[in-house]
Amino acid sequence: ELQIFQSANIGAHSPRIMLLSLKAGGVGIDLTAARFVFLMDQWWNPAIDMQAIDRVHRIGQKSTVLVRRMTMKNTIEERISELVANKAIMVLGSAERLSEKDQRKARMSALFKLLNYNQDPKEMKEEEQDLLESEEFERKFNQQMS
Repeated sequence: ELQIFQSANIGAHSPRIMLLSLKAGGVGIDLTAARFVFLMDQWWNPAIDMQAIDRVHRIGQKSTVLVRRMTMKNTIEERISELVANKAIMVLGSAERLSEKDQRKARMSALFKLLNYNQDPKEMKEEEQDLLESEEFERKFNQQMS
């Protein structure tokens, strides 16, 4: 496998296309001979995506790198992409200013949107919203998921 990765930087005889999983493509290899990165799946952690992109876009790269994410409309991948984007915004600073209750509300609202993409949490009845924001609901949900 290492020989295949090393041959990617040889030149004319290098593979024209390489298919790698995000995990395999994100660790310990230098792919600066590449110019295009097509992301076909989405990880919950955007750092995994960035690490894979950085295998191509790094010191020694002589070309402009084009990165494209392929996401089908009305699929779980589209909802995950939205969730990850919202998560990134929270990480960039807004979450540290939110109270614990507001952070829980944001987490559970994002989860609700992911699982119920046809219904906006803002359109829920007040008692349903209260349930969604409760510690008890989050605790029970986490128990069922583990």
